[in-house]
Amino acid sequence: MLSKEDLRAAVNDDNVIKLDVRVVDECLGTSSSPYGADFCPRKGHLPSVVWIECYCVMESGVVLTFSTQQKFRLLPTIEHFNDPHRADDIIRQLIRNTPDLRGIYIMGSGARRPVEAIKTYATDHNLVVMANELTEFTKEQLTNRTLDAVISQDAGLLVRSCIRRLIAINQGMTPILSQEQVRIEILINEKTQSQ
Repeated sequence: MLSKEDLRAAVNDDNVIKLDVRVVDECLGTSSSPYGADFCPRKGHLPSVVWIECYCVMESGVVLTFSTQQKFRLLPTIEHFNDPHRADDIIRQLIRNTPDLRGIYIMGSGARRPVEAIKTYATDHNLVVMANELTEFTKEQLTNRTLDAVISQDAGLLVRSCIRRLIAINQGMTPILSQEQVRIEILINEKTQSQ
């Protein structure tokens, strides 16, 4: 990670590739956090920084993984934009309109609102529910068995891997794939382990 001084020096240095992997609201300056709390008075986007929303990277990996499985029908990703009413509507309609639904994967860091909606509308479903990012909330939901698994990744490693790939592409080189193996932890609740 960079210090504030390092970042200030890097903003005007064309030899440094700067990525912003925050959600769209943070990048546009309409919010300082994807979690709903708006705690930072200074918001927005630094000049000369390339924006790549974190969900885009995560979604492409999920589609690639599940598209090779014949027994799954992968539904499109639907963004709730951290809006509690939208999250509630999405989950309610998904459960009502998809009787053969077997699982929900909550990508990104905004798990609270979808999980609350799942607890409300999926009471008679035996769903596998997974979330991304280990937070106090997801840890609690894993412990009380609302979540079956939480995928935890080191965001710093992901960003550094993206930067190395971009530099290699920019310089016409092939990325060194052995450097790009990012550790992912999958935490599973006891109920899931016994099945």
